[in-house]
Amino acid sequence: MTFKERMKGFVMSSFIGRQLVKLWVYREHNVDVHLESEQKGATKQYYDLDENEIEEIINNSDEVRLITPMPENIADNWEMQDDLTDEEEAIMIASMQNNKLEDDIPDQVLNDEHFSYEDAMEYNEAWYPDTGNDYPNTSSIKLWIQEVKWAGLDDIDLYYEYVERYDVKKPRADHRINFKEKERLLDSTSYLIARKQWYCGRKPQGMSDWDWHIKTRDMRPPAGTFGKKGDEMWEPYDRDYVYKSGHTKEFDRKLKEGEKVEW
Repeated sequence: MTFKERMKGFVMSSFIGRQLVKLWVYREHNVDVHLESEQKGATKQYYDLDENEIEEIINNSDEVRLITPMPENIADNWEMQDDLTDEEEAIMIASMQNNKLEDDIPDQVLNDEHFSYEDAMEYNEAWYPDTGNDYPNTSSIKLWIQEVKWAGLDDIDLYYEYVERYDVKKPRADHRINFKEKERLLDSTSYLIARKQWYCGRKPQGMSDWDWHIKTRDMRPPAGTFGKKGDEMWEPYDRDYVYKSGHTKEFDRKLKEGEKVEW
């Protein structure tokens, strides 16, 4: 049952009701959002919003607000125009959060099909976590990264990516990535993308992040089932992880501490 369907039957004429409706619109546009409620001096966070939680929010809240986490490069004091519709707000926030399905593995790569930079990447199929999926093909993923994700990037661009990824304190003067660094960057990028695919799957185009999260969170394989060793050191993709499409730049701190990825 979708979030919209779960909300049917509730009175939505109040400010609290309007915020609940807005939250649904945000999630339909892939905005990372949850609701914060003030109740008798205590602050409660709501993520799932089932029927009981919605009723609790409506009956017990003194104040509610929507929380939309932003990347570090977005100023805390950014403001939204007053005359925007909920849909326009959602599109703007989603673009700032950078939750892009196009950064996830396309159907051609998951199907081990031939592809080139000129091809339009497809995201029509639903790829479920682990169950029903083979282990992600690392060779296809690396080829896709090199031919598509890194298309148009030169050695200077990749070096800046490397410096940011590994928190290099003293970048070299030539600002060009060398062979060893490029291989390390490729290995870590493919590892992180494939690991997310293993635990979370990949939603089809036209389905919201939140609906995919609700549909698949109980399908996720146990922690430690991906990779040869050290999987437990990385961000857990357990039932509590809220699925977001796209590969964010908030890489695990273990990379910056010099940990190696193992396939």
